[in-house]
Amino acid sequence: MRLKCFLLAGSVLLAGACYKTEDPAAPIVSFSVTPVPATVDVRVDSLAPTPLSAVVKDKNGTVVSGIVLGFVPDDATIASVFWNHDTDEYFVLGRQAGTTRIRVTYGATSTPGYITVTVRPRPVVTVDLLPATASLVTGGAQQFTATLLAAPGDTVKTLRQDTLFVFRRTATFSIASADASRATVNTTGRVTAVAPGTARVIATYKNTTKAATFTNADTVTVADTSVVTITQAPAATFTVTPASATLAPKGSIALRYSCRAANGSTTPCATPTAVSSNTTVASVGLIDPVAQTITINASQTAGTSGDATITITSGTLVTTVLIAVR
Repeated sequence: MRLKCFLLAGSVLLAGACYKTEDPAAPIVSFSVTPVPATVDVRVDSLAPTPLSAVVKDKNGTVVSGIVLGFVPDDATIASVFWNHDTDEYFVLGRQAGTTRIRVTYGATSTPGYITVTVRPRPVVTVDLLPATASLVTGGAQQFTATLLAAPGDTVKTLRQDTLFVFRRTATFSIASADASRATVNTTGRVTAVAPGTARVIATYKNTTKAATFTNADTVTVADTSVVTITQAPAATFTVTPASATLAPKGSIALRYSCRAANGSTTPCATPTAVSSNTTVASVGLIDPVAQTITINASQTAGTSGDATITITSGTLVTTVLIAVR
């Protein structure tokens, strides 16, 4: 709509008048904005699960498509609007407990709509580390998983850091061993048994939140503990090196032995026994369980020549070594 004016000149006065005329290029100024959702309930330091939107209609009640909306909070210290640039969606972010509104507009000529936002205090969270107990043999491993739990109906989310986002969260969610000499834990929560005994595995969640627009910081640390009982893995293989040797008369050699569990880890051997098939050629000397060696002595008689098989037994495991004296 445009105003056209004209003037009438007289001898003593000027008279003016304006009247309305239709301007086809003038914008339609009557848009209604109905926010969706109309109300939002969110926790401090959490994103609302539903993205913000609105239904826009012109003065004839026709829904306008392809709209670009504006979202402006009345009090950004209570709730702000977070833009996910991956999905091009807007979400309400709770910043501190309270109630505020978010004004929703379409361009500069619409009648705004309002979203009522209630921000509730941060939920008290707990960490649940599973399994709660575990039994492993040395060298064995098991995956442990930690989950953040809150009161029923509450969702605990971790916000990513974003250069477009003034809100910052520094979060540490770790699983570690309190007894590293018995069990170790990698960065993904996989626990490996090292030595027999009992080990504690602790999952810890520490969250520190700071906002650019206010100074208070909220720090919370929660933890859960699982107990791992570790037993010595039984020996599955018994190895003696070298598997054969040639000695001169009056010579000797120290055979070395070792054991491994079924999972491939090194495990102690039962103290072995050794028997020679021909003691006139080679005999068994000192068996040292600390150094894990077996001494074999060749015949003390010069000119002796022959072969002897040394049969070595550790628990139920048996191996042999061929000794040649030349």
